[in-house]
Amino acid sequence: LKINNYFFTQPLLTSDFLGFFIIGYLIKENFFNRKGENWLIIIGMVTLMLSIINDLTLKKVHMLNNIGNFLYSIALYLLVKRIVEFLYKYKSYQFKLFGILSGVSLGIYIIHPIFYEAIYKYVFHVTPDNWPEFVQLMNNPYEIFLVPIVSYIILSIVIVLLKKNKFVRMIIP
Repeated sequence: LKINNYFFTQPLLTSDFLGFFIIGYLIKENFFNRKGENWLIIIGMVTLMLSIINDLTLKKVHMLNNIGNFLYSIALYLLVKRIVEFLYKYKSYQFKLFGILSGVSLGIYIIHPIFYEAIYKYVFHVTPDNWPEFVQLMNNPYEIFLVPIVSYIILSIVIVLLKKNKFVRMIIP
């Protein structure tokens, strides 16, 4: 299996995704008041709708650059956080499934580039070596919305099964 290393070459501190880590930490530590969080959710939902319109029109209506992903990720994180807090506080819901899923997130983060590479090569028959076809695939709404969900489900199962092995559990905590 030929694997490109373009996913692995950039250090975290110089990554474009550093903002995700910083804002995630701030949200986790309750840095924003309720009104500020509400504004972040509203802005995030608007950017999500604009991103969906942008994707469904195959980028003929170009309203956002790359900031949309960041903003609607913040909104999604805040909504999930609020739902979990509500369930925990008012319904005394047992979070066994959430505990399992949170335990697989690091493993998914580690192996998802290899998984994506295999999906692109063996399912879609496209690699970054053929750039025009690869870019066309990256702009396909099915790839944008379905591949991450399918990947999360499959990789969650794989990581749960791998973590049953004592050696793998030491590598992927």
